Amino acid sequence: MSLWSQTSKTTVVSPSANSTQRVTSGASPRGNAANAAGGGNNPPTRFLGMTAPLSLTPPDAVDRERTDRLVAAMEPHDVYETEAELNHRMEVLASLNSLVKTWIRDLSLEKNMPPTLAESVGGNVYTFGSYRLGVHNRGADIDALCVAPRHVLREDYFGTFYELLKQQPEVSELRAVPDAFVPVIKMSYDGIEIDMTFARLALKEVPDNQQLDDPQLLRNLDQKCVRSLNGCRVTDEILNQVREHQ
Repeated sequence: MSLWSQTSKTTVVSPSANSTQRVTSGASPRGNAANAAGGGNNPPTRFLGMTAPLSLTPPDAVDRERTDRLVAAMEPHDVYETEAELNHRMEVLASLNSLVKTWIRDLSLEKNMPPTLAESVGGNVYTFGSYRLGVHNRGADIDALCVAPRHVLREDYFGTFYELLKQQPEVSELRAVPDAFVPVIKMSYDGIEIDMTFARLALKEVPDNQQLDDPQLLRNLDQKCVRSLNGCRVTDEILNQVREHQ
């Protein structure tokens, strides 16, 4: 069963019998799928993961009809968020992103950075997990990542930023777990549960269009930063591997 995500609804595509490439006994699953994709005489196609896909065939009319029936069956159970609820999530993330930028700017000034530079060092909040994939259900939390430039330390994140969150009227149920395998700050921000990790890049600034897929970004980072970044990197790679997503 292949999973294709939408913003507010999840489309599940069940391969039809005539489109599924089955692995025969004694054959290599990876080689069999590669042959199906490119022919027996072509070089094997490289796939990520332990096994190759069961099928590389896009969904047909029967698959889409079954998806529509599944969505119709789930709608009465209120598993999908309304447009207002989705917009509220976006507003919460925009507010949190603005708070992160303000914190990094003020912290930069405290560290004697010239004001003109402090205004441009940036910093961003990224999302990953079910929300980023578009497969979250109503009331689900948001997995987020705070990315800061090199002069902002993890101690700052769990120190001054945590104290700043305490002062926000929208924030409740605030708790920090700095010793976790992936250190995280958990909170409820205006009614939305958020788990936010932290990563410090070896860059002077983190612009709004900073991408996280470049492996060179991981060079010389501590393992906690690498683990935090991998949440976003893996999620983006999943989206890149899905042929149809919105």
